[in-house]
Amino acid sequence: MPRDLTEILALHDSLQRAIPPVGRAPQDLTEEELPEFLLWNAYALMDEIHEAMNEVGWKPWATSRHINTDEFRAELIDAFHFLLNMWMATFSDLATPEYMASVLYAQYKTKNQVNRDRQLKGYDGVTGKCPQCHRDFLTTMRTSVTTSNPSIPLTELDLICACTYHLTDQEKAWLQSRI
Repeated sequence: MPRDLTEILALHDSLQRAIPPVGRAPQDLTEEELPEFLLWNAYALMDEIHEAMNEVGWKPWATSRHINTDEFRAELIDAFHFLLNMWMATFSDLATPEYMASVLYAQYKTKNQVNRDRQLKGYDGVTGKCPQCHRDFLTTMRTSVTTSNPSIPLTELDLICACTYHLTDQEKAWLQSRI
């Protein structure tokens, strides 16, 4: 796990504890405060991404294909700030920057491999997703599938998505072929 990531999270934790409107680390928020905090950070994140794109000549109807690299990167750092707020808010107040960095690193590596596998298997963005909530079955069901008895075929289990949708036998067979 990169040491720099731990340092970034420690710096961010210190900053959040020092500035309004919250004045404490995101992971110290109460359950009641968390939804509003996540919402305004999501809006701020989107706004910073829009500001970054203002530094790029992306419009198909315009002839400029420029990028103001320094300004673009500065806006992405602003966006990263709000993304870190959201990331840190998902932890308890006992989580250290080292722990949060190790979880981020591990989850990124796992998701990176999932994305590689998807591309190699012809990912279409639809197959393997819940028709009700659109969550990825492979990601959502991994915990329940790996904790089940591996000798039992998935088609014999009643697999339920987080949204309470019951997977069909065809969806279970698809999932079985991927794990």
